Amino acid sequence: MEKIFPRWMPLQWIFAGYALITGFLALYFSTADDWFAIHITPRILLTVWLVVWPLFNNKLTKRIWDFINMVFPVAILGSFYYETQFLNQFLFTYRDPLLISIEQWIFGFQPSLAFSQRFPAYWMVEIMSMAYFSYYFITFGFCLYLFLVKSRYLNKLVFVVITSFLLFYSFFIVFPAAGPQFYFTGDLTALPEGGFFQWAVRSVQAMGEGPTAAFPSSHVAMTIIILWLAYRHARPVFYVVLPIAVLLSFSTVYIKAHYAVDVLVAFIAAPVVYKGADTLWGFLQLSLENEKEIADSAIIIREVKTRDDLHDFIHLPAKLHSQHQSWTPPLYIDEWSIFDPKKNAAFEHCTAVRFLAFKNDEPIGRVIGIIHHDYNKRNGENNARFSFMEIPNDYAVFTRLIQEVEQWAKANGCTGLIGPFGFSDKDPQGFVIEGFEQQSVMFTNGSFDYIPPMMERYGFDQFRRLVQYKVPINDETLGQLIPFSQRALRSGKLKVVEFEKTKDIRPYVGQVFELINETYASIYGFSEVTKKEAEEFANRFLPLLNPRLIKMIFDENDQMAAFIVAMPNLADGLKKSGGKLLPFGWYHLLKANKTSRELVLLLGAIRFDERNRGIDAVLGATLIKTAQELGFNQIDSHLILEDNHKMRRELERLKGHSLYRRYCFYSKSL
Repeated sequence: MEKIFPRWMPLQWIFAGYALITGFLALYFSTADDWFAIHITPRILLTVWLVVWPLFNNKLTKRIWDFINMVFPVAILGSFYYETQFLNQFLFTYRDPLLISIEQWIFGFQPSLAFSQRFPAYWMVEIMSMAYFSYYFITFGFCLYLFLVKSRYLNKLVFVVITSFLLFYSFFIVFPAAGPQFYFTGDLTALPEGGFFQWAVRSVQAMGEGPTAAFPSSHVAMTIIILWLAYRHARPVFYVVLPIAVLLSFSTVYIKAHYAVDVLVAFIAAPVVYKGADTLWGFLQLSLENEKEIADSAIIIREVKTRDDLHDFIHLPAKLHSQHQSWTPPLYIDEWSIFDPKKNAAFEHCTAVRFLAFKNDEPIGRVIGIIHHDYNKRNGENNARFSFMEIPNDYAVFTRLIQEVEQWAKANGCTGLIGPFGFSDKDPQGFVIEGFEQQSVMFTNGSFDYIPPMMERYGFDQFRRLVQYKVPINDETLGQLIPFSQRALRSGKLKVVEFEKTKDIRPYVGQVFELINETYASIYGFSEVTKKEAEEFANRFLPLLNPRLIKMIFDENDQMAAFIVAMPNLADGLKKSGGKLLPFGWYHLLKANKTSRELVLLLGAIRFDERNRGIDAVLGATLIKTAQELGFNQIDSHLILEDNHKMRRELERLKGHSLYRRYCFYSKSL
């Protein structure tokens, strides 16, 4: 046994658990006459698989075992489905009268009886039968495609599919429903005569169908789950299955296999069951790892090349931070633009590489290496950067990823490595070194406390630090700024421009980034924003901004002298939506945009010749006055370089301020 249990994969554990529990139910409640064939035989086959896999998996190639571990569980599913009809009345008798009454209440008639009577044509019978019959090939076809084309997803997705089936079977046992074809009698169950496909359906049903599994329709729900998985990982399968899925939803009612309500509930059950299976996968993966450090030899580093790789790269942080309360997810639709060379203009003047770390075909870590050629040339540096690093609490994973970036940087002629630092200072920067328990705001790193010790253990030195403040928005803060603001405006040479509509801001975007390029040039890490990048930045953020929280100041020549941009902190909405707009993430983000009481400073700049004249007080007072009107009570400074003493002094003069987080850049010679 010591050689068997520790080697089981999640699928073995879940199948063994299901077989054990239902085996006990069969022992006490089964109504089967042929007890051995129905209950014992499938468990003998399952036991062979459970024992042979760990004892012989090293004696055959991984490819062969992947095929066996795909085919075998799919093949024996039918036996476990068939036995549900002999276990499904130990709690309740058939619940069909309840479902029939619900049908009558919703529709005023029985769709499962009326559908085929209303459309009795031969071609209709065949189309509906063909759609229903195709279901028996969808699951295996999807798994086979994964095996042949996307094998690295095979173990997880086969687990999700098989576990989803077993979850449905479990529900069928405790909530028995025979379905129209078994519950109704006589002419009510008759169907118009069809041809080959009707014969094929009847043949399959005669072999394995029984009065069970009607509610909800697993045919429809499992097809929806496979559609979703195919959309993410096997697009050709998705496009093939989609029209079949539409027809299948109708065919189950047409041939009287299901009530219409079974199909309706299947659309609700599918995402719930999928989420349950996906959660079980994550739980079992974590449990079976037993929090041991991963052997270096078990880690595979692969460069992101495909859309599936990019999907893993983008969504890995959510998996690693699933229990990390202070982490705020990004907006994933935005991430797809940031990491795609076709959509992010920064790739045009940067050389970049994206790496994923895998164990057992599961992504466990990521990092991106960047060489910013324009910045290096302008500042006389020869550094590569690493950024967007996400790792578990495992030094071996960290080492393999950082070594890969080092080798890549050396191959490209770099002599130093700094980070975490992205394409520009607009990307999340630095690892957190103080304030781990504080909630991350948007566009900042929410890194774990185990990362700084790893950096130092590997030989990185602390290079630069950043700080982050919170300042109260109240009458006292406003009162501190108003005298300086009034003095600066007294000459009448400055004009404050405020906005009510987003479209009115568009004409000033070019001037804003010209001022940024002029005033940020001396800030460490800043790289000049190109016209194309400025346009992309405006397209990404303007729709999210409240125009009233953008303030601009112009001089007597109508030249931009200063500006400031703030927005509500959407961290709560991002957490509730999981960083996704669909299906309902947009609601959480809209709600957070209206209910957030904290502002985040995004950008701000003052022209050099206008500094030390109180224009900063004008911006602050104008913004805080509007923020009070909108109900905000706090403002977050976002990241400030620790040696930016001027900006820090301005914030620290304000009563009630607090420095609540520090971040650090690290550097290492190559």
